[in-house]
Amino acid sequence: MAHPASPQTPFPILWGAFGVLSIHSDWILAAPMIDVNDGSFGGIAGSRGRHGSCLWGGMSRFAPFFALAVAFAVATSGCSAEVGDGTDEETSQEGDETISQDALRLGDANRQGFKEPTFSAAEKADVLARYTSIDRAHEVPRVLLENALQYYDFNKARIKVKGVLTIIDFSQHSSKRRLYIINMETGSVERHVVAHGSGSDPENDGIPAAFSNTEGSLKSSLGYYVTAETYSGKWGTSLRLDGLSSTNSNVRQRAVVMHGASYVVDGKSLQGRSWGCPALPMDEKDAVIARVKGGSLMYADLPNR
Repeated sequence: MAHPASPQTPFPILWGAFGVLSIHSDWILAAPMIDVNDGSFGGIAGSRGRHGSCLWGGMSRFAPFFALAVAFAVATSGCSAEVGDGTDEETSQEGDETISQDALRLGDANRQGFKEPTFSAAEKADVLARYTSIDRAHEVPRVLLENALQYYDFNKARIKVKGVLTIIDFSQHSSKRRLYIINMETGSVERHVVAHGSGSDPENDGIPAAFSNTEGSLKSSLGYYVTAETYSGKWGTSLRLDGLSSTNSNVRQRAVVMHGASYVVDGKSLQGRSWGCPALPMDEKDAVIARVKGGSLMYADLPNR
């Protein structure tokens, strides 16, 4: 589930032919309102000339000057505007797909057997002591890492791909590399930028503030996930996810998947938003998906939740 909305100019540019129309002897100057950044049609600019009810009223004699102004605006802004930070986002569900019953059954089977840890304080300390080689540089927020390691250890027999653990810290701004892929053998960590759902960040300020497990919410979901099968979708190779928590149990039927997206680019000051998917940069997604697919654990949360 990914998105693209287009950048907006400070004001829409009047583009196209100016028409001078005569209605009941009143002159109207009309022009289609089109934003050159996205080509969206915004109606007609024009008014009756004699009554002064609009800025354009009675100004048909100035049409050549307006045409020159339009030409200048187009020349200086460019017909194909650059993509602005955080303005591109998903316009439809990932692939506009309907999840088949077979796919849903596969997801149910993939989730079977996982349980929330029930460690005592002493058992928790013993578990964490076994993973002191993980993230020696302390890149991953401690609370999230400790939660993920406990879940990983408690369900280790059920996890098919044990060599990698993925954590997303949704308390961080979208410009940050807030997706952590941990090598469980060496303890090393690699980081990536990742999108969140537009419903989680309606103001588009880069920090998700709300999360949901509900179809149509366009929000990201918190909790533990197990990665599943890959498929070819709207953005190429994509990875299905199955939620293991009550807060993300519907992600498969919502088509919340890991995929690449053109609106996610490392280095942008504000990433575009998805429809709830953890979308990655297009030039990174294939390597990440290949590494985590097929049954590894992923955990998305906030350190202070």
